[in-house]
Amino acid sequence: MECGEAGCYNGKCATTSCTPSWNCGQWSSCTKGKQSRTCTDTKCNQATKTETQSCSSVYPFSDYPLILIHGLNIFDLLGNPASLNNLQDSLKNYYEDKGVFYTPPSCEKLLSDNKPIMINYGYDTAAQSFESIGGFASDLAAFIKKVQECTNAPKVDIIAHSQGGAVARYSIKYNNIAVNKLITLGTPTHCISMKKQSLLSSVQLSGLTGFYNTLNQGDETCCGTNYYVIRGDTGNGDDGIVSASCADLDGAIWRKDVNCEHSALSNPLQCPQAYNYILEALSKSKSLSTPTENAVKDKTQTPQVTNTETRYCYKRFLGFLWCMEYRYR
Repeated sequence: MECGEAGCYNGKCATTSCTPSWNCGQWSSCTKGKQSRTCTDTKCNQATKTETQSCSSVYPFSDYPLILIHGLNIFDLLGNPASLNNLQDSLKNYYEDKGVFYTPPSCEKLLSDNKPIMINYGYDTAAQSFESIGGFASDLAAFIKKVQECTNAPKVDIIAHSQGGAVARYSIKYNNIAVNKLITLGTPTHCISMKKQSLLSSVQLSGLTGFYNTLNQGDETCCGTNYYVIRGDTGNGDDGIVSASCADLDGAIWRKDVNCEHSALSNPLQCPQAYNYILEALSKSKSLSTPTENAVKDKTQTPQVTNTETRYCYKRFLGFLWCMEYRYR
């Protein structure tokens, strides 16, 4: 009888024993009192296994997860969360940046041991060209509830630019999301002064559909949320798109006016006054009073004001090519 290196024992071939060496990943976030991890055998080539353990479902931070919500950009096929990149970078001292998400993430991607998390949420994609603000709000609600489930946070904070604030307000009122603070930047709350509208959502913001009656029905600042309003006023009573009166919100904790154009309100390098008010609303220390050295270095990334006219073409609706002339002032 040939038994190889294992040899023979009582007339039978002995078996070679192997003690597994398990290499286990990080524990998942605590969800409903349980967390899990996956372990891989690096020695005996056994199948992977999953371990579970009980855990405490207590949110560990004093600050809530922060959700950034962009406005409308008709030139961008994937919405424009990138318009909030500078704001996102500026807030990294206070939050752990988890990047950009368009759909609810897995809990493993939201783990944090040291700081509350920050997420840049993208909702306006090419597939949603004809979506209403109510549809966007429903998607936002599902996203936020997933963040709460993964982090055990009882509420979230939101910073929303332009149309994003209307999406957030609608979701708070009609989708039962738990929001501690909503900070709006140039958000039209009663009307809009923009001359060009496109897409269903911006038609709603124009006031042609009775959308504002639905949004402002009853209490404008409802549902246990603290509202903070930051408005742009460049000297003519508006920010170039939304007038200060259109961006007002009855019942807000405060409203602040800054001398910045609409697109600059969400960019600390272009509108440090608005950023300081954001920090104030978040109960953080102010840091920018004038454009920083980094703002000077970042000129290549910041649109420069010129007198040139540019032709933008984009594919969005049913494959058609749309073009628009836009003049920088």
